[in-house]
Amino acid sequence: MRFRGQVSWVAFCLCWCGGMPALAADNELKGEIDGLIHRLEDASKGVFKWDGAEKMDYRQDGNTAIADIANARIVIDENAIDRKTGGPGKPQGPKPSGPKPPAAKEPAAREPGANEPVTRIVLDKIEIRRTPQADGTISFGLDLPSRVEIRHGDVAVPVMFKDAMANALVEGSSERVRELQVGFSQAKVEIAPGDAAAKDGFNLTLGPLSAISKLMPASDGSWKAPGTFELKNIQFDADNGTATGSIDRIGATGEADGPDIAGLTRLRDRLDAAQQSDLPPDERGKIVLSILPDMLQLYSVARTEFTVEGVKLAQDKLPLVTLGKAGFGLAVTGLTGNAAALRITFNHDNLSVGASVPNSEWVPRKGDLDIGLEEINSAGLRTILDGASKMTQDGDAKQQGIAKMMGAAATLAPVLRLHDLAIDLADVGVKATGEARDSLLSPMNYHAEGDVMIRGLTALPHLLGDDAPLTAFVPLLTELARPAADSSNASDFKLASAPPQWLQINGQDVGKWFAAQPKDGPRLLRIEQPPLTGDDVRAVQRALAEKKVPGAEAAPYSGAYGGTTAAAVARFQKDSGLNEDGVVDAMTRAKLGIIASAAPGVVRPAPDASPVKPGTATPPGMVRPAPNATPVKPR
Repeated sequence: MRFRGQVSWVAFCLCWCGGMPALAADNELKGEIDGLIHRLEDASKGVFKWDGAEKMDYRQDGNTAIADIANARIVIDENAIDRKTGGPGKPQGPKPSGPKPPAAKEPAAREPGANEPVTRIVLDKIEIRRTPQADGTISFGLDLPSRVEIRHGDVAVPVMFKDAMANALVEGSSERVRELQVGFSQAKVEIAPGDAAAKDGFNLTLGPLSAISKLMPASDGSWKAPGTFELKNIQFDADNGTATGSIDRIGATGEADGPDIAGLTRLRDRLDAAQQSDLPPDERGKIVLSILPDMLQLYSVARTEFTVEGVKLAQDKLPLVTLGKAGFGLAVTGLTGNAAALRITFNHDNLSVGASVPNSEWVPRKGDLDIGLEEINSAGLRTILDGASKMTQDGDAKQQGIAKMMGAAATLAPVLRLHDLAIDLADVGVKATGEARDSLLSPMNYHAEGDVMIRGLTALPHLLGDDAPLTAFVPLLTELARPAADSSNASDFKLASAPPQWLQINGQDVGKWFAAQPKDGPRLLRIEQPPLTGDDVRAVQRALAEKKVPGAEAAPYSGAYGGTTAAAVARFQKDSGLNEDGVVDAMTRAKLGIIASAAPGVVRPAPDASPVKPGTATPPGMVRPAPNATPVKPR
């Protein structure tokens, strides 16, 4: 939000330190401060209230106007909006017409702090300096409080600062911030044991802190807006020192740029007007929605990166969490060109947790994720936003907006690209890359491919647990895998997807893993949860044992189709020149010498099988029910 007057940047400083607006200039200084205070209270709907100061002195030093303020007081009343609107989510509507009904006796309005707790903030001293510059800009400087007391009810928390400051350069004509810098060398919170704010005590120190942002117009009418944030040496202890922690550094960098600074200024003016208006929230939302199509033509790049380094947490002197470094990044590029892209990155290194932390074996010591939605048709994206801006209208305009959005969505043709996925646990590791092209809105043009390397594949059952759905697939995946070129303990998988073969692993079509069971005829035997059971499964197991397929179960007649059976089927399929997927279909049954009836669980021998005489053993691959036995219905 932007306040009128030459102090638009002060909102940031006020929120940061809890409270004091900046100055205008010269003889109108006090009046500008009073006006800004009233505008702040109105903009916050009464949540922020100025409660005066012990002293406010004004002086002039050359062309610099200076204000010295002692013990400034701010009240934060979060319930102010509810009292004005009649309760949460109940804004006052228009007054009804007609005779006025008898008025019910209303409770007296509660002043902040009378019957409910509010937050009160006292800032010991602030010095504010305003200096006009030769180029028409105005330089503001603040020496921020050395002590801030935050009181909520009976709880008071003192916050001590060293060298706290803020500087800003404001464009006098547009009243917008061109440069802003905030920092301090140290901040400290100390709460003694037994204090109402922390029964067992709490100590926090942090700093130095530095935050800088700029808006830099260029001579060609374009603009850039870089920004940095850095906070170091965070340390805390609580509960009489039993809980301790530290962070070496938290940092962030950001960057945005665009081709048209004048257009950006107009856009910000429209947003400010919408935010400061007295319109209902839904009406303000309509205005913001109508502005969205213009935003894509004003931002060429918008990216940010966030980093945390050197994290240590301990309980009773036992390590809970240690982290070397972690980072998160988000970037949007190409909005003003022909192809836009969204890229998200996340990484961490040297992460470990104490043995007392549940599921600590699942915590990866290292991880990387780099994924992007790329080559997006920017014109189509702008058309979608233009159509969305019409969704607030009625009748034909809304229908036209929907049609425009649907048509443009089919032209986006994005590429989902996995640049890197890496997870490193003690016994298991995964590394993957891949991409998927074209939209599922036009599936006939869709295709995807990827490479996955898994270290310690056979250790997954121990990690996942015997009952996990993926555990049953481990023997089959081991059979389908190829040895990795760079590691004898790793397995390689080449994945591909395109209609009509929606998933291939190392050239083998495994689409039947997910296909619907046939309504008529024999069922597909495959890994499912719970496992498929029945005579048809038992017949397959016997046939595999008879053919001496490597890895066939030692007890081949369990009648449950698990991972071991599926892996043996895959080996048999490979030796027989069949598609290797571990699924028993008609072709695999024929090669095994089994012909199943349409009823699952009932199996009859192949045509050339010898008839079974009474009293003889049942040949492998054939199931013979006992006399008068009731057929067993499998799942």
